[in-house]
Amino acid sequence: MADLSNNVGNAAIQTLVDKTLGAFFDAATKHFGVTKAKYFSSFQKYYILQARRCSTIKTLNARDVSQNLQDIYVSLRFDCLGTQYSDQEVLETILAGRRIILRGKGGSGKSMFMRWLFLSLMKSNDNRIPILIELRKFDSTKASNNLLDLCRKTLYDDGNLSESVFTQLCKDGKFIFLFDGFDEVPREQRTYVETEILELSERYPDCGVAVSGRDNDHFFSWAGFSTCDLCSLSYVEVQQVIERAYFESSLKENFLKILSQDFFDLYGELLSTPLLSIMLAMTYGQNGSLPTNLNEFYNRAFHTLVMWHDASKDGYSRDLSISPEKFRAVFRIFCLMTYLDNKFEFDDSYFVEHIGKAKSHVVNLSGMSDLLDISTADLRRDFHEGTNLIVREGFYYFFIHRSFQEFFAAECATSLSDSNFRSVLSNFCERHTDSTLSMCYEMQQDRFIWDFLEPIHAQLLAAGTFNSSDDAPGILHRLAVSSYVVISPRDLGGGSANTEVSDKAVRTFFSAMDLVRGRRIEWLTLLSRFSSSIKVLEKLPQNLYPANGITLEITWRQTGELRFEINTLDGSVMSERQKHQIIDKCLPSIELAVADFSVGLSEYVSESIDHFARISSQKAEWSLKADDIL
Repeated sequence: MADLSNNVGNAAIQTLVDKTLGAFFDAATKHFGVTKAKYFSSFQKYYILQARRCSTIKTLNARDVSQNLQDIYVSLRFDCLGTQYSDQEVLETILAGRRIILRGKGGSGKSMFMRWLFLSLMKSNDNRIPILIELRKFDSTKASNNLLDLCRKTLYDDGNLSESVFTQLCKDGKFIFLFDGFDEVPREQRTYVETEILELSERYPDCGVAVSGRDNDHFFSWAGFSTCDLCSLSYVEVQQVIERAYFESSLKENFLKILSQDFFDLYGELLSTPLLSIMLAMTYGQNGSLPTNLNEFYNRAFHTLVMWHDASKDGYSRDLSISPEKFRAVFRIFCLMTYLDNKFEFDDSYFVEHIGKAKSHVVNLSGMSDLLDISTADLRRDFHEGTNLIVREGFYYFFIHRSFQEFFAAECATSLSDSNFRSVLSNFCERHTDSTLSMCYEMQQDRFIWDFLEPIHAQLLAAGTFNSSDDAPGILHRLAVSSYVVISPRDLGGGSANTEVSDKAVRTFFSAMDLVRGRRIEWLTLLSRFSSSIKVLEKLPQNLYPANGITLEITWRQTGELRFEINTLDGSVMSERQKHQIIDKCLPSIELAVADFSVGLSEYVSESIDHFARISSQKAEWSLKADDIL
């Protein structure tokens, strides 16, 4: 089969790059003497490679075919504070200088949109050039790494673009920075990457900045950024996705026949994103019937990927070295190990090592000793070529989509012993923007409640967490809520705030209770309210703190106690008098924020505990009835 990427045309890309860079260098040379002759060829090399990469894409349903992005791209809609905007309007907003967070759930099309955005910015005649950075490739643990330096080296990899010249271009607003996949940054590195993005944004206000990622508690505090949420697909948009997708003609025709408005209303959850829509069509083509829930959907999707082959290959399918059931046993352990390790992308060494570990676990746990005869190389081929659940790009491997890693990590968790089950689900609770916890709940609801949630409830009850007293009226009087605030004149005058509950058991209990009550994000929303309230500190006069800024940690207990800890960002010493001046200035605003939060917290906790008491009472009634029957 011919490579569809030929439709893009190298000549067309060359023309686009030359036009974009020509306008850029004409303006840059005129303003501050950056010579086209010295830098054009290296800039050209980056943009030709990036434009080619963004112009073509491989999709789940056509893994061996590079398709033209413009042939399959369906225009997306975004919601910002209740108003919907088209992708073109978001593009115009970025060109107008607004800072944008593009937020969406897994498979909603964020990365594809960022590619479309990169190409559209190149075509815009704006005299600025985009720089697209995939944040999963940024390792902040390396001492030499900072995000701005990565942007410079990405643009000009031979090292001859000096920091001073690049800084001058940034000051002149000659770039639009596109950071894709904030949620793919390891959790322990996110605060550092967040600070890097906010500092870059504030330091170079004339450059454009757009960041994509799943919903997370960091975005709430990004001063100066507008958040645009990707909308779920409409009926018409799902039709367009399927019509443009690369499917065998009879499959596409049959699926479009059943894709009525009534069908869309019934299966809306499984058609809400481009990825889910494509996967549903694939599973329908393989099974001739449709799943009824997300777990059944991913089960079928797995079997579809194992059996799927290109229609042009005369019935050729890639045989696995082991049965699909044994492959699944190895793969789900691999998914859980990598998920707990915060690894979504890995080099060959890590890949091989963890395939071997997963195989050993399966042999030890299930006695599948025949797996010992299967080489790690064969299993790697199964992962990468036999199913394409893992894909390769350059020297690195990554999941075809993170939702598969999450599903199989959840499935593996539900097979663990009770103590390990509780330990892993506690970890899942800390990853509240992922789907692993909700998938576990859907897979084993009774076990989730009684083997995971009930012991935590008993632990908190024994510790007196839910008890009231005369000295500390109201529930959760032992609970401490901390907000860590960075206040800096360089941070758009707004600082950033991040709120957390100190007691992990409390965090775990209420994150899990949200699922049981069918209100998955309420706990997160409550904490984000506190973060948003604490942002009143952005009005703190700059003459009260050192020029480099301060960190302010506020700890509140429902007893009314407030504790402040203040430190400078540069490590310099502040006098007690300075600290008291800051506290005196902050205190009225913080007390108002705390009062509002306290009311919301009390209502939320009371409802959650009452709900758990009801289901516990129902369980006791069922047990009595069962005893009577016996």
